[in-house]
Amino acid sequence: MVAADGSGKPGTLRGIPRTTSWTAESRSEDHRSLFGDRRSHPSIAAASPAAGARIRGPSEPFRQPALASEDPRAPSGGRISRPRILGTLLSRGIRFRARPEADGTLRFMANAAQKLATYEDLLRLPDDVRAEVIGGALELLPAPRPRHSNVQRALGRFVGGPFHDDDGHGGPGGWWIFVEVDIALGPHDVVRPDVSGWRRSRLARPDQRPLSIAPDWVCEILSPSTRVRDRVTKRRLYARHEVSYYWIVDPEARTLEALALDRDHGRWLEVGTYDENDVVRVAPFEAIELPVGRLFLPRDPNEVLDED
Repeated sequence: MVAADGSGKPGTLRGIPRTTSWTAESRSEDHRSLFGDRRSHPSIAAASPAAGARIRGPSEPFRQPALASEDPRAPSGGRISRPRILGTLLSRGIRFRARPEADGTLRFMANAAQKLATYEDLLRLPDDVRAEVIGGALELLPAPRPRHSNVQRALGRFVGGPFHDDDGHGGPGGWWIFVEVDIALGPHDVVRPDVSGWRRSRLARPDQRPLSIAPDWVCEILSPSTRVRDRVTKRRLYARHEVSYYWIVDPEARTLEALALDRDHGRWLEVGTYDENDVVRVAPFEAIELPVGRLFLPRDPNEVLDED
């Protein structure tokens, strides 16, 4: 894949040649312009985003061995990021440009009549594609690693157990706690937080898709490909939509950072930062003690952590 960074200088993005400007155009009967002859390739999806919608995808490569010999512009090994999504853009004759973002993703932008993505564009994606819409751009999410899923499961136990499962059964209760549900913060901002929670008094009908009420609490779990997005883009987005509490969990550093929103000034205040040795009471769940170290997989002294 060839990308553009606007710097005016050639470089590389994980081994992919990068130029200052690049545009691809194709018709449904000819995909040689980017991928080689892919007219009957099964990875070209039948469903696609609306014409002109922006797509941003993770730079983790999707392996297509045949592409190495078919198209010399494909990176070594024939690896291309999300070919089904790009293939559908080409099959619809959409002209687009691609540029790398600071968080390691690629943003794909239509050149003409650009349309801001909405939840309808998420519904058009293949079922196995995890995505969000932020600022009108479709952003593809990498599949979670076990260390990521372990934090979700642990929060479901230590927070979801007393506040959600035990509501009316001896726990403090009063909350809905959900993992990876679609939340429409606005027509062009549809997020899927790792874990999120609502006070039940604010969410009378929880079984909706997408949920249209901003959560009271959100937790995002960092990974190499989402670190900047979670710490910068989503931090600003959640403040703008008045999410009261934001937790950021880093499985690699084995830390929990807790923030509370100052609504008068629209900014985050630090509640605290905790490591695996801490057992703490953290807003908005002060009614329970949270053993931070139990959010993470056991340490492996021989393991060298790599990217998603």
